[in-house]
Formats: sequence, C-alpha cells, structure tokens
Amino acid sequence: MSVTQIESNIFSSGAGYQPKSLYQIMEGRKFTGLCNGISLFLNIDVQIVRWCFIFLTLVTKGAWFFVYLVLIVLVPVAKTSEDSASARGHVYRSKFT
Repeated sequence: MSVTQIESNIFSSGAGYQPKSLYQIMEGRKFTGLCNGISLFLNIDVQIVRWCFIFLTLVTKGAWFFVYLVLIVLVPVAKTSEDSASARGHVYRSKFT
C-alpha cells in the first residue's frame, strides 16, 4: 500500500485526524511559544528545537535570531481551543454542539 493510499484512508475514515497547523503555543512557553509550536508541528521534543535555535544563532553569528524574530511575527498565536487542537493534529469538538 502506498503512502497516498494510506493518507486517503486516514482522511476518508473520519478517524479524527487533521493536518497539523503551525502556531505559537502559550502552554509551557519560555519566551513566545514559537519553539513549543514548532516542536508540536514536527513531533519532536521542545528542548531539541530550543537547542537548535541556540546553536544556529551561534553558528550564524546572530543572524538566526532575526529569523526567529520574523517567525514570531509570521506564526500566529493559538488563542482558541480550536487552534490548539489544530496545532496537535486533532479535530476540535465542542462540548456544546
């Protein structure tokens, strides 16, 4: 079975899967929540993302910090429960509907 067949089965099965969206996640943040959101999007530990940002900032002599600032402006903040669910790849279901 190919990857596209598996993906089409997941999307058509209604198993509660939704493609992940990139957001700044405020829960557990150290600064803006950007690394937290990237770690959820890539499904890796947030400490790895933070250390990568620090390493890239040192290697590029501070230039990567400006990339970080641009990402803070471009990546939206997850303000609602629907945004937080979308960042995790879940379908948001309200208790009241």
